[in-house]
Amino acid sequence: MRSFFWKIQGLTWTDILAVYSMWLMITFLVRVWQLNYKTAAACLNIFWGVVNIFAVYMQHIVDSFMGNHWMAFLSTLLYASGLGFLSISALGTCMNDEESCQVKTRYKFSFFLAVPQLLVGTAFHRLYSVKELKTEEEDPRPSKLVGFLKILALILFHLVGALALSNIPQWALQFGVAAMCMLVAALIFRTGISSYQRRNAPAGSFLTAMRKVIVAALTSTEPNHNQVPRYGHRLRCLDKAITNLPNNVDEGQRNRMIQDILETKNAICRIPFCMAFFMLGIVSSVGDTYFIEQAYTMDTMVGHYKVPHLVLYLWYRLSKSLLGKFYYKIMQKLKENNWVTSKYAGCVGIACSMMFAIQCCFVAAGVEMARLDRYHKSGSDDEGIIPMSMFWLLPQYFLLGGLDGILDEGIDLFFNIGHSSTSFSRIMGVFSKGVIGLGSIGNVLLTFLLGIVHTSWFVEDINMSRLDKYFFVLAGLSISNLIYYTILYYFTSLRSEVREES
Repeated sequence: MRSFFWKIQGLTWTDILAVYSMWLMITFLVRVWQLNYKTAAACLNIFWGVVNIFAVYMQHIVDSFMGNHWMAFLSTLLYASGLGFLSISALGTCMNDEESCQVKTRYKFSFFLAVPQLLVGTAFHRLYSVKELKTEEEDPRPSKLVGFLKILALILFHLVGALALSNIPQWALQFGVAAMCMLVAALIFRTGISSYQRRNAPAGSFLTAMRKVIVAALTSTEPNHNQVPRYGHRLRCLDKAITNLPNNVDEGQRNRMIQDILETKNAICRIPFCMAFFMLGIVSSVGDTYFIEQAYTMDTMVGHYKVPHLVLYLWYRLSKSLLGKFYYKIMQKLKENNWVTSKYAGCVGIACSMMFAIQCCFVAAGVEMARLDRYHKSGSDDEGIIPMSMFWLLPQYFLLGGLDGILDEGIDLFFNIGHSSTSFSRIMGVFSKGVIGLGSIGNVLLTFLLGIVHTSWFVEDINMSRLDKYFFVLAGLSISNLIYYTILYYFTSLRSEVREES
């Protein structure tokens, strides 16, 4: 149904506007709520970390009960509602006149109402559900006109998000525009669900199967391991789950249990592999926190035109998309020639993202040293702007985009997430992003510990802080993470599994 495909596209396009409006949340918290930049960064890192972690549970709900369509509709409604309450909380505040930018007490409660709704709405867009919905409806051979319209609409929404939203003087109106677009997209999408004829019931979640295997293995009364069939050479304790099946089960149920045992073993053995994403989550989280605060102390003028800060996010999204797709295309060519397997391509992609993380930290540290040096030599004007162009931040945002884009493609390739994704591959892919979310929360703990050891690194004024030293610490930890990942690959069974994949 071609019309339903465009309704699904509407969800993704309006999500672009919502993400642009929320990307400057640290600015809203610092200049409107009057929080210091360290506290505001901690709040945002915890929020985005919880979003990625909660996405695992949402994927479980999608696979077990609700299905993609109704989850897409309900979560988009909550997303729009959250943005609406966020808009209410910002009533009376202005983006330009900082002296009047203070949240009125009677509106603060709306902000706390918005947070859980935004959590659910943004968590859904971390799933593979929207991609699957588009895949179900998309014509495998789209016309050139359809392809052109998709690209044109994508460019238009990015430009509106980066340029038009920046010129809205009121915070309330900026959030409100995104909320209205999300609400309209949700209502239009709702009209297509009732006419959708291929309503397949959810196939079931892998987390449910995993729980059944573990419980069956723990409650098994079989004392002798030698009398239990072996399914693989690892975690033999889980093989006992097969003994809890009744004697009269058919062959299909027995094969299903064996498959669940093998997938449960595979999932547990992948946990050390996924832990390598923790450090990547820490590095990735600085992009919409400390990097933005750097930008707000720097000169944004190009001639007589003031460039909006959201242009940096546009540059980041462009870098993420192009580098991610470039890596994917290269790996697809190599796979077609049988030079690499899907898992091997995923492993290489994850290693490449770690290298991008290391370079990003070193470049960010160098730029911060130059910014602080310019501040101490030249000072700042009455508005606190250092005579140094904001475009010095483009290289670190480019590298950050490469980190996130190639990492996403690497995870998808390693867990074989594509047109025929299973519940196991989807859950493991979302679980990997949940570990990245843990890294975002870990950033808060790391800055807290470093702030205790080095009290001068994080102070109230970012110009008096030493973020450059913090970025050097992140670079050192990223190098250690790459070493850990290399040891994990070469000195465990991961290497042989990757190379033996057919």
